[in-house]
Amino acid sequence: MKGATFGEVFAVKEFRVLFGSFALMIGGDQIKMLALSVLVYTQTGSPGLSAAAYMAGWLPYLLGGLLLLSLADRIPARGLMVAGELVRAVTCLLLAYAGLPVWAMLTLVVATGLFSPVFLAARNAMLPEVLPGDAFVLGRSVLTMVSAGAQIAGMAAGGAFLAFAGPSSALAATAAMAVVAAAVLRSGLPYQPARGAAGPGPVRPAGAAGPGAVRQAGAAGPGAVRQTLRVNRRLLADGPVRGLLLACWLPCVCMAGAEAMVVPYLGGEGEAGVVLAAAAGGMAVG
Repeated sequence: MKGATFGEVFAVKEFRVLFGSFALMIGGDQIKMLALSVLVYTQTGSPGLSAAAYMAGWLPYLLGGLLLLSLADRIPARGLMVAGELVRAVTCLLLAYAGLPVWAMLTLVVATGLFSPVFLAARNAMLPEVLPGDAFVLGRSVLTMVSAGAQIAGMAAGGAFLAFAGPSSALAATAAMAVVAAAVLRSGLPYQPARGAAGPGPVRPAGAAGPGAVRQAGAAGPGAVRQTLRVNRRLLADGPVRGLLLACWLPCVCMAGAEAMVVPYLGGEGEAGVVLAAAAGGMAVG
């Protein structure tokens, strides 16, 4: 039986849309976190607050993934993905030009980031639907590679923006990228009803975003938080699944803490983008 090819994967329009918007999202997030960390360090001179600003984009994934992921099966996927891009655009513009104090900037990033796992789960859940069988494996590998490439590009672009235009311009560029990604998703993906709208279905992982991305029983079923907690418990009780999740989580935990200290270690200069891009380059080679 002939396996799928990369050419066949990219021949699927919906995958090309997911691919392009994913690259914009990853690159934009790298610019945003780097710019925010530099902005906070410039205002406060505090390495701790600068590291907290860098981590603020990731910490909400813990709560959002623990409590909210079932929303990805209760709301149409295209609308969720578009909403996620628009939320990121508005957040970046507020960070860049609203003149918020540091505590307000961190609060804004954490509050809006709570729903980031839901937006990402909707994207990941669509992938096996547009790429069945062997094509899904190739599609996932392509997205993994583009993730590393987008991180490199995002860090390099972020460093350039910081060196020549400052953190506010870098955040504005991220907002522009998010608007472009929203337009690509809105025009390139067909409307589909929420996965839970058709009634009860099997409980299964809905993507690689985290431990609770699952196909739910329906919009009229249990509350989103209760349903997410229930399926998280089922996934964590499965030994092989639990091992795979830990293999994904633990390296990220160690890397994130080190990355968060790069900006204050280098004194808030644009060179942080080069150092962080080198880390992403090593991941791509690996």
